[in-house]
Amino acid sequence: DDDDDDDDDDDDDGGSIDREDVENEMYQSEPKRGSMQIPLSQRPWCSQTDPRAMRSHITSNDDFYVRNHAPVPALDSDHHEIGFERVLDDDEDDDDDEGASAAAAGPAAIRSVDLKALRENFETATIRSALQCAGNRGSEMIEIAPTAFDGTPYERIRVGMMGNAAWTGARMREVLLRAFPDVGAFDETDVDAHHVEFEGADGYVTSSPLRNVLGGESDALLAYEMNGEPLPPDHGSPVRAFLPGHAGARSVKWLRHVRLRRTECESCWSAQYYKGPEGESIQRMPLQSFLLSKRLSGECVKIKGVAWGGGEGKGVRWRLKRRMP
Repeated sequence: DDDDDDDDDDDDDGGSIDREDVENEMYQSEPKRGSMQIPLSQRPWCSQTDPRAMRSHITSNDDFYVRNHAPVPALDSDHHEIGFERVLDDDEDDDDDEGASAAAAGPAAIRSVDLKALRENFETATIRSALQCAGNRGSEMIEIAPTAFDGTPYERIRVGMMGNAAWTGARMREVLLRAFPDVGAFDETDVDAHHVEFEGADGYVTSSPLRNVLGGESDALLAYEMNGEPLPPDHGSPVRAFLPGHAGARSVKWLRHVRLRRTECESCWSAQYYKGPEGESIQRMPLQSFLLSKRLSGECVKIKGVAWGGGEGKGVRWRLKRRMP
């Protein structure tokens, strides 16, 4: 009897799964990272841009901060496709939606697009814009009030989860109108009622109001280049959503699905995370500024810094005030 028990125990040990082995396999193909990034976590990789790299107007791809939620997906640029679909409301059935979609879509509608089609069938646009994580300056937030960053690697975030780059791709507005032609006839109420949902190949899903993408002043892109080069793996290769002026959480990387829906995305990333003080989803980012260096020169103080107008597209003016003793 004792021998039988020992055999059973051996079988159990042999069939167990080692968590570390599984994690090692998941992360075995991670890309190389720039030496000037300041690591926050290794798995998944999250880092800050070194402030020294921000002295240039454009942040290099190697130095640009990274916010990953999972291992970097290994995608084939030549065969990767982005699908487009509508999310039905609870009070709509498949038959009704099928008829409506067919009438609205017309013969020119697309249901998927690959990188080659994005390059050849849509006008190329380049937008120079900052990208900033919603949690930037997390260490300062903690000083004001307790946050979800307490006790995590992100309590060390200073000003570095931000960078400025030249993003190139197809304008998202043009692609959406090709996929969902009826959107062009939406009135103000319809536009305000809809969200665009983005899903990445890493499983990350979130959404942004349709107005943020469809508005005439929107520079939202399906981006496939960063600073004149194909998107690096850490930044969403081969295609990512890019919404200038919005929290980085809305610019989904490794994009594989775009959905038009009447409600905000229900994923945990939208329902529980990246929320403002009143529980609202963080979309447009506020004005941001910080000093990079200051040096006394005679009776003058020479300073260098970064200022960004945020998601409202407003200019920034620096002004120094002498503090009286």
